[in-house]
Amino acid sequence: MLDKVFFIFIILVVSISGCSHLKTKSFVFVCPDGVRIKISYHQEGKKATLVYQDRIYELERTVSASGARYSDGHLVFWNKADRAFIEIDGKKIHQFCELRTKIVSYE
Repeated sequence: MLDKVFFIFIILVVSISGCSHLKTKSFVFVCPDGVRIKISYHQEGKKATLVYQDRIYELERTVSASGARYSDGHLVFWNKADRAFIEIDGKKIHQFCELRTKIVSYE
């Protein structure tokens, strides 16, 4: 009987740990001019999907001295704590965007 309980426990632990990578964290930021930015982090934060002005951008995490920075080589999304900005071709387009919504989902 003890072997059966231990086996079920092991199966449960493996199942739970195996599902952790299926979690998606999404955040919605609103900029002072009303623009909404949605970003969803995948693969333990190594990649992100950004929805901005009805377009979808696939970004990769890049080096940042502070905060989290994601880029596709053209567009940069950077956030630290509850603030974010978007930069396109080296020019800041939206600044001082504030976090409004956090969504965690399991697929």
